[in-house]
Amino acid sequence: MHRWIVIRRYWNRLRRIAARGLNHLAFSTPDIFDAVPRLAADGVHFLRIPRNYYDDLVARFGLPDELIDTMHELNILYDHDESARRRVFFHAYTE
Repeated sequence: MHRWIVIRRYWNRLRRIAARGLNHLAFSTPDIFDAVPRLAADGVHFLRIPRNYYDDLVARFGLPDELIDTMHELNILYDHDESARRRVFFHAYTE
């Protein structure tokens, strides 16, 4: 079964139980920049992130303008691990 069908199926179930107290759920994806537009096309509403958040990322981390513009367009957030691994995390919140 295609993974988007599986995600859609679980998303519909989660919407039904959300009123009972579900407040946080995380999914992993190999490409969030592909996943967010697909989920949005399937009716998932993402929290709108103000432009000043992305301006701050440029000032603090020097991220490329093209990445910042794409993140802003898709409402994707940025985080990183300052340990020796220096991992980067992208994430998005639903409404």
